Amino acid sequence: MTKKDFPPILYGKGIASLTIIGDFSRRYPRNKPTPHFSKVKKEYPKLFVCIMDRFGGYRSFLRRIKRPMPKTSAKERAFIRYSSNVSLNYYKNNWSSLEELAWCFLINLGLEDFFIHNCPFPSPSGSFYKLDFFSILFKLHISVDGVFHSAIPKQKERDEEKDKYLAKYNIKTIHLTSSDFKDWLLCQNKIWTAILEGGYQWIL
Repeated sequence: MTKKDFPPILYGKGIASLTIIGDFSRRYPRNKPTPHFSKVKKEYPKLFVCIMDRFGGYRSFLRRIKRPMPKTSAKERAFIRYSSNVSLNYYKNNWSSLEELAWCFLINLGLEDFFIHNCPFPSPSGSFYKLDFFSILFKLHISVDGVFHSAIPKQKERDEEKDKYLAKYNIKTIHLTSSDFKDWLLCQNKIWTAILEGGYQWIL
């Protein structure tokens, strides 16, 4: 059976969860490996959008329907092992070098008293997200994305899932990438712009 053999689904915001689950299961049966999120996004973009809207993320959706997570490639597994070793120093000191720079930006802007480093925030799975820098007052999360965030697709998926979940609580997320840190003014402007767009002009 090919893609064309399936009847069209009228996707929309009001689509039922069971309809999404049923359509996904027909296109990707349980007797076959779970597809990577990029494959679903490419082959059935409307279905992927509905999954993200209804379940808050692809991984949350797979947990809901009790499907195994997609298998990682040998290259991804090698990088995960490498990143685990490199990140040991971070977990010992609780600060990465880029986070230390970001904290310097907040000090220069006079905003250090408004942000909490590694702030725990409840996640849909019942555990906690660790927000790099979070301001309750500004409802702003500053995510410091090092090389690990851009190197493997799964991390990007997790970030998108987390951003979408935080947005439900009117929390805006801005990402400072490793390339952004080459321009300090750019980083500080990103922070200021996000605060002012949130309607906090009184901080000036």
